[in-house]
Amino acid sequence: MEIHTRDSNTLVISGNIKSIRHSQLIRESVENILKKGSRSLHLIIEDSFSMTSTVIGFLMKVANEEGIKISMTVTDERLWQLLSDFQLLDMFHVQRGSGTSTARADASKPDPREKSAAEEFRKSTNQQWDM
Repeated sequence: MEIHTRDSNTLVISGNIKSIRHSQLIRESVENILKKGSRSLHLIIEDSFSMTSTVIGFLMKVANEEGIKISMTVTDERLWQLLSDFQLLDMFHVQRGSGTSTARADASKPDPREKSAAEEFRKSTNQQWDM
């Protein structure tokens, strides 16, 4: 995994996010941007099909406790689905990328079928536990 800064509030992450060290590098990079006074952060995540819970938790803290607006562009459908399953698409303003660092213009709107599939899953699991 590699990280580089594109501009004052954009980080480009290439490769799969999978280790504790990767989580630490992302945290350090985000903190460096925020120390410069930025109130927003855009992450372009190229190629990664996963994101560690440490990174997700850290970004939720940054958004909720520090009031930083976070947006993401992800290029891998599996990462999109992971963030959708955790209902983080809105919180992190997630867009689908086209396989490059530039997001498509129509990518910010989730497919309504994805939401209904997640809702159906949630309903079915709630029915199992609501005895």
